[in-house]
Amino acid sequence: MIRPSAAALALLLAAPGAWAAPPGSKRVWDISAYSWVKRIPAEPGAALNTHPVKVAPGALRELLASILLIEKDQEEALFAEEEAAGLAKAISAALALSGPGEDLEVISNFKRSGGLLNNYSSAVTARAFVKDGRLHLIVGDARLEYVLSYQLTFQMPDFPLGSRGKASKVVLRAPNAENLRPDWVALPLGVERGPATAEPAPPPAATKGPAPTPAAAPALAAPPVPPPAAKAAPVPTVQAPAKPARSAEERLQELKRLREKDLITEEEYRKRKEEILKEI
Repeated sequence: MIRPSAAALALLLAAPGAWAAPPGSKRVWDISAYSWVKRIPAEPGAALNTHPVKVAPGALRELLASILLIEKDQEEALFAEEEAAGLAKAISAALALSGPGEDLEVISNFKRSGGLLNNYSSAVTARAFVKDGRLHLIVGDARLEYVLSYQLTFQMPDFPLGSRGKASKVVLRAPNAENLRPDWVALPLGVERGPATAEPAPPPAATKGPAPTPAAAPALAAPPVPPPAAKAAPVPTVQAPAKPARSAEERLQELKRLREKDLITEEEYRKRKEEILKEI
């Protein structure tokens, strides 16, 4: 069975006559067969975002991995570590090309637990953008199971991306982040800007000299030298705030949790466990 790529699926979802990316610019970043990041128009009436912006993929990975999903008074990571790493690369590239009037559509399908079917998985659907030095993530669905249905019916769902104007049922929490709503987190970014460009010095005022004699020919004044053009301000580079190192015990507990949820194999679990124990 031929399966369309994530880019093709995303283009099929776009309505006729909808916004189009500028010529030559990339619009969709495929992560896997059913996961992608896509530049889309911001919601009508939304304030302009701080785009384009350069964000290091490593910084984004740390931020995404820190977000927790709260369900039935229990906490679990919204994104698996491997999943966060793939998303970070795509979001970093998309933010560098996005305009102030654009958001990012984030569809991340990942195998989060075991099941009878090999392709048992669920997706996080979200809207992302950078504003006021923070990465905003509004989640529409945290565990959407759509792949099996699509494979049987070839009908893609209407992905709930999350909206500034309407809350979803998702509840999120992240350290050092602000919850603008239960489904909306604003993660702080450390912004580094280049040195300020000095204002060009005004040309020196002309000094008065002695009046020329009637017989002397007037001296030709040299053309004024234009002041140097100001350098364009560099695109701000964003780095995540330093994250405190976790203890070996915490890392072992997290590793055990990943193994129990079948997010890593037994071989990966044993190998990583030995590496952590060697550091003690």
